[in-house]
Amino acid sequence: EQKYIHHLIELMEQYPKPILGVSLAGQDAKTVYRAQGKRHQAVFYATPERAVMALAKMVEYQWFQDHC
Repeated sequence: EQKYIHHLIELMEQYPKPILGVSLAGQDAKTVYRAQGKRHQAVFYATPERAVMALAKMVEYQWFQDHC
């Protein structure tokens, strides 16, 4: 799991795009994973629906910044 988290963070460092994960560990799993010396953090949601909702809010916020 740590190798996977590190790989996600590396991809976000390389490409300036968000990557949202879905944890299969259940509701008690950690949400944010940090990597020392990295600008980005890996974020995992308990369900795919929550991840999609978060991404939709990011898109909505970006639109607001661009048009207001």
